[in-house]
Amino acid sequence: MNRTLVLGVAAMVVVAGIAGTFLMLPSPDRERLYQFSTLDAIVGGDYSRMGTAGELLQGGDLGVGTFEHLDGEMIVINGRCFQAAADGTVREVDAGFPVSFAQVTFFDVDGTVGLDGRLSTAEVESLLLDAFPSEDAFFMVRLHGTFDNMTVRSVPAQEEPYPVLADALEGQRTYGYADISGTLVGLWSPAFAAGLSSAGFHFHFISDDLAKGGHVLAFSLSDLTAEWDQTSRYAIEMG
Repeated sequence: MNRTLVLGVAAMVVVAGIAGTFLMLPSPDRERLYQFSTLDAIVGGDYSRMGTAGELLQGGDLGVGTFEHLDGEMIVINGRCFQAAADGTVREVDAGFPVSFAQVTFFDVDGTVGLDGRLSTAEVESLLLDAFPSEDAFFMVRLHGTFDNMTVRSVPAQEEPYPVLADALEGQRTYGYADISGTLVGLWSPAFAAGLSSAGFHFHFISDDLAKGGHVLAFSLSDLTAEWDQTSRYAIEMG
């Protein structure tokens, strides 16, 4: 790491890191979204190493992302980092495993949303937005229970020279599950963060048995409760 961009949601502030080193975090900041790289970099085909799983977990215990070479989908849950590979398997990675893009926070419940009845992805998103105090902030979402249906995808590792993301996604593999228990991890990013983050909702999923998961394409659920955590600060590690 050689640059750290720190953004306050109320006031934007740029802070330079120490050139050539990873910025060690003095103490956990529980009100910050902590990020490796940017969405624009990933969209443009930069899947290079930005840091390690161990470094990432210094900045949060819940979140989403991907690994060097775009090698599978990342789910961070309870301070552990998992890789959902393109072959449908899931494994926990060690502290030295290379990460290209990720967004995590130390999750504290700021609010809950009752999701009553059978609901689609779009209906869940609408209820979450109604519950958030503002759409102009970052919100991490955690939703645990049994889902009626869950469709996820993952992408095989890419080789250099890397293709742009749209081309890499042509090789994605999708998996569908019914009546599956697990945790949905999501992030709402405001419109002003487009390019840095994926504006709108971005969901990943991992099953309770830690054997299935990936980037969420669609889901449906019945009578569950979502929890959300608003973050007031935003820090990006940039290469």
